[in-house]
Amino acid sequence: MRMQVSSRKTFITRRIIKGKEECNRWLDDYSRSFYSYIKHVERGKLDRRAIASGSIVIRLQLKIIEEFHLYMAKSLPGSTISIGGEEKKKIMNELQMSSLKEGFRTSYSLQGTEDASKWNECMNPLMFAIVHQCWINDEISLKKWFETCDSGR
Repeated sequence: MRMQVSSRKTFITRRIIKGKEECNRWLDDYSRSFYSYIKHVERGKLDRRAIASGSIVIRLQLKIIEEFHLYMAKSLPGSTISIGGEEKKKIMNELQMSSLKEGFRTSYSLQGTEDASKWNECMNPLMFAIVHQCWINDEISLKKWFETCDSGR
């Protein structure tokens, strides 16, 4: 069902989808569509801003990725993914200070700071799938890809 708005009146048109191929094509188009609206009241902001939000199909794919990263990040000591506000700033500051205290010793610290509910919906979910495959699949490893690039020089 599609809604069309003209300058004089609003009317709804019904579209019948026939066959599997046409249904798949329609679903692909729907999954790539975005909704836009103006966000009026936002904490700490005076001006309104435009928001683009993905369709339910693309949001479902992003939800899977969000859950995976939330699970991974909870095991990191400096993770602030499920925390917000002043507590998040405090944890980030403490992690930075502890890294500075280590001095020039060989040390590293891990920190996950992305927001658990706001992955960029404008990005293609296939890109996320490729990145995750590079992380967890040895046959598609970026390390191997870089090694083959270096050996070609």
